[in-house]
This record gives sequence, C-alpha cells and structure tokens, in this order.
Amino acid sequence: MRATACRTSRNFPDRSRQITNFPLRRDWKGHFGFGVRLVGDRKSAVESGGSTPGTPLAYPLGSYGALDLNADISNSNWTIRVFAKNATDERAYQTIAPVNTLFGTVDHLQGVPIQPRTVGIEVDFRF
Repeated sequence: MRATACRTSRNFPDRSRQITNFPLRRDWKGHFGFGVRLVGDRKSAVESGGSTPGTPLAYPLGSYGALDLNADISNSNWTIRVFAKNATDERAYQTIAPVNTLFGTVDHLQGVPIQPRTVGIEVDFRF
C-alpha cells in the first residue's frame, strides 16, 4: 500500500487532505481520501465603511471544522465512487450580512450556511 504525502494548500493553510492509493485484483485499483477544513473565529465583513451610524457592519462568525471523505475502485473503463462531504454534519455560516430597510436600519441578517452533510455514489464508464 502506497500513500501519497499529506498536501496543504499554500493559500489556505487551514485545509488539508490525504490520499491513499492501493492495488486490488487484476487491473482494479482502489483509492481512499479525506479532507479537513478548519475555519477559525472571524468577522463577516471589514469593520469600517459607510454604514448608518450605530449599525454594525461586521458580525462575529464562529469557528468550524468539516470532514470530507471519499473512496473509489476503478479499472481502465469503470470507476465506482462513494463520498461524504461534511461527514460530521457541522452547522456553521460562511457569511452573514445585514439586510437594510429603506431608511438604512438593519431589518434582519442574511446568512449563507456551509454545505450540510451530503452523501453520494457515482458510477463512471469510459469508452
């Protein structure tokens, strides 16, 4: 069994993934991989700008970690893959932004959540 080195993106040191390849019977080979995304506490926006006085621009966003898993078997024609994104079903927000009224006051906050747990299977055939 040969594993490739754990690779971390230069631009995002909080993301890491590991990939392991291994031979199976005849011309089949297997693959297993996982990825970890760690995001720390942060603000939703820059804290300065042209907002209505007394209205906050930046809202605190909590930290989160998400785990992605995948495995497949393949040969020269077929690939069968299973995957789970956000396998631990972490609930967090990528961004939060205020929605203002016509008078410039904040009516409510609008947030974009991270992708919930997603599990799937793929079957590919190459001609």
